[in-house]
Amino acid sequence: MSPRRAGVADWTDSRLNDLEYLRKGAGAAPHKLAQRPALLRLLGSLDPVVALDRLRSTVNGLLANRDFAALANAFGFSGSPHSLLKDRRAGFASSHRKSPDTIRDWEDRAIGELLLLLLSQQELPDLPRPSYLIEELTISYLIRDRHFVQAIHQRDVLVLAKEANHFRYGVDETVALEDVSGGHSSVDERTANGFIYRITFPRMMFYGERHSFGFTERRPPGVPSPHHEITIDWASQIFSMPARRFRVDVTFQGEMPRAIWRFQQLPPAVRPGKPTKANTLTRDSNNRVHAEFEGLHGGFCSGIAWRWVI
Repeated sequence: MSPRRAGVADWTDSRLNDLEYLRKGAGAAPHKLAQRPALLRLLGSLDPVVALDRLRSTVNGLLANRDFAALANAFGFSGSPHSLLKDRRAGFASSHRKSPDTIRDWEDRAIGELLLLLLSQQELPDLPRPSYLIEELTISYLIRDRHFVQAIHQRDVLVLAKEANHFRYGVDETVALEDVSGGHSSVDERTANGFIYRITFPRMMFYGERHSFGFTERRPPGVPSPHHEITIDWASQIFSMPARRFRVDVTFQGEMPRAIWRFQQLPPAVRPGKPTKANTLTRDSNNRVHAEFEGLHGGFCSGIAWRWVI
């Protein structure tokens, strides 16, 4: 069994269990959906026939993606007509020259991404439809004597728009965006407090395709640090785009914070919350802290925070 199988289980949401239930046996069917009211609400209809059609349309719209093709087969939307999941999976595995365990890993990953996609479309209609689903986001921050030095970003995304060829990211006026991989950067817009950069990909990307890119936010040498005293700070992101996994670490040099904690899915107005016994983090021998998050969405904030004074 691949250790990646834990990818679905480590994100707690009952609707993940509902989607896993649908693929069992003969696959997704109205009578099975009727037993899962939370999933029906997420699909936007209490009529299981209508809800199943919406589910099928969403999954089949991503068949160009390997993981979603495996999930469509597991649900019984395409491929093998076998009535048992193990037989459908074995047939799909044979046609792709992979083991059934590998195919289940593909299905599991697609289930997590499917739930995030449904959440981003249905639960918060006031938010714009996201252009990407972030499969994995990794950011490494360096903080020296209370002040930001740099943050190294790496993003793996799944395209949700009909077509897309760029990604926009805003930075403070004291920070430059450098070391871009997977595209090239240019200043797209000047804001009151900084700049919005456009990272243009090497080619146009289409619905269901994946792309990886990275960049570094860095305070250039000679740029003065803010004059005001910093007592609380954080390393976090606002997830208007749904994200399956977010990994973040912070390394401190010089002065060390008195308290460090993680926070998840907080509204921007109350970020970063407060430290508790349950969310406190401890620095390792390199003065580094690390946190991982699953299933982020809805314009909420997640990350690591610290306090310099008690």
